[in-house]
Amino acid sequence: MTKETTPPAAPKWTSEAMNTPENTDEMARRIRTALNVDFEMYHSVHHTLFAAVIEVAIAPWEQPTDQHEYTVLDHDTVAGEGNYGAFLRRTIPDLAIAGTATARSADTIVADYTIIGTLPDGPLHLHTEATLNVENGKVVRYLVRHHAAEWQRFLAATGNPYEGGGIPSAELDKTDVVNGDA
Repeated sequence: MTKETTPPAAPKWTSEAMNTPENTDEMARRIRTALNVDFEMYHSVHHTLFAAVIEVAIAPWEQPTDQHEYTVLDHDTVAGEGNYGAFLRRTIPDLAIAGTATARSADTIVADYTIIGTLPDGPLHLHTEATLNVENGKVVRYLVRHHAAEWQRFLAATGNPYEGGGIPSAELDKTDVVNGDA
């Protein structure tokens, strides 16, 4: 039997070395490197970039910019405590990701990547573009654009992992016909 104890309050370093935020060039380099390793590495790096509270919009390629609807989320709460990369690897064993990321300005990074693998109904080819707006070394606004039908196939095959997270466009559209079902 183990006894739970509360750890003592840890001191906080205040030095410049421990408190220098990344700039967008440095952040983009980490994303590029992770994209060239594998999905788990991308997910691990990706998770470290976000501020505790962010604005998120997920939209199909065809949707005009002025129609993107952003939702304010507590990223730490919505993201969960598990390992999404491990979950996806179990669900899609041949999962792979490739792409690039570029700092477009002092406060914007654009990542362009494709996720591939085999879903129960055939090959996955999910091309995505993510625009990350940065303040003080953390992403505070995040726009993801993708092919809507391929996104729905991905969600259906992975069990709708974003369900209840507060972003309706990230969830399985149960009114659409997915995999031939109504």
